[in-house]
Amino acid sequence: MKRREGDLSQVFHALATGAHRLRQTASLQPSSKFLARALVKKLPLEDAKCVIALGPGLQEVTRLVLARLPPDAHVHAIEADDSPAFVRGGRLDDPRLRPLHGTAAEAASLLRHDGCLVGTDAIISSMRLSTMPSASREEVLGAASDVLKPGGRFVQVQYAHARAISFQPGEGLGPFDGEEFLSRWFHDVEARFVALNLPPAFVYTCKRARAIAVAPRRMTHWRLAGAR
Repeated sequence: MKRREGDLSQVFHALATGAHRLRQTASLQPSSKFLARALVKKLPLEDAKCVIALGPGLQEVTRLVLARLPPDAHVHAIEADDSPAFVRGGRLDDPRLRPLHGTAAEAASLLRHDGCLVGTDAIISSMRLSTMPSASREEVLGAASDVLKPGGRFVQVQYAHARAISFQPGEGLGPFDGEEFLSRWFHDVEARFVALNLPPAFVYTCKRARAIAVAPRRMTHWRLAGAR
């Protein structure tokens, strides 16, 4: 009986973790090794001092980043949860990994408090931009641009189904083109499609942050019946 209760407890924990990840990233599964490699492939990590990981599901990505970072560099993992998922259970035991409790919009103050005063070389994000209120998206990208060093890179994952259609608070159902959105904040945005992931995903590698974001293009959304 005790073994059965233990099995059920593990099942419920897995379901709860998957549901939380779905709300945050639009995926029930952590990043596959193929997606993880695509996220870090074009980052200048060998000479980096400060890297930020935003959002859940980045365990494999963080392992790859740590494998390439110098001994005196750090990965600042920012999550709204008290205990980031990839730190719980000791799955990543590396003194260069520094979990920070807070939001992406607080990145600058969190980094200063943790002793990183020179900006960040790279930001890797699994945040679900497609379902954020538009004001929150703007706040996240504004904060990211503020902490990136000149020459720093911002990498964002967007799952393929979310690009086709997603629900955006205050706007309704409609497409969300991550590449177009990120192009408002960066001069150079390179897109790569990763089919070997569940679900398939786009990886956007961004360089040369704009001083001022470009105004958004008006998109068509379909409001749900009864929605105001």
